[in-house]
Amino acid sequence: MNNPLRYRILIGIIIALVLLNAGLLFWIMWPRFNRSHQPHSFLTEKLDFTQEQQKEYKRLKEAHFKQIRPMMDKMQRDKQAFFGQVGKTTVSDSALLKQARKIEEQIAQVDVRTYRHFEKISALCTPEQRKKLQQVLKERRTRWARRGHGPGQKPDQ
Repeated sequence: MNNPLRYRILIGIIIALVLLNAGLLFWIMWPRFNRSHQPHSFLTEKLDFTQEQQKEYKRLKEAHFKQIRPMMDKMQRDKQAFFGQVGKTTVSDSALLKQARKIEEQIAQVDVRTYRHFEKISALCTPEQRKKLQQVLKERRTRWARRGHGPGQKPDQ
């Protein structure tokens, strides 16, 4: 084989490998890009909501997050302040318990509001959809338990 032919074969192989890699990356990443543009699509698809149910679910979800987002932000700030004391000062156990109970109360408030939110979603559902919702919630509770957090907590807390 002469040198120009070797270079052409080598360039052809390199181009083929680049195209294969690009295709593989596209194939791997496509599900992430192909998601519905609606952030509430998981439950609506899982429960097979009608258009009317989807509209009401979207309204409920937006209202729920508008209500709990400030609570979650405050809880996060309180947790950061709680753990931010490490190494800076000597804090009594009673002061730590008081702060920890305050955070626990915030978690409980978020959990109660989340529970009420799912009650409202359940009220939207047909009996068959309620069964599916119960299954989805059961799966989520299992995931939350494995990760060590629940609806009122973020994974990094």
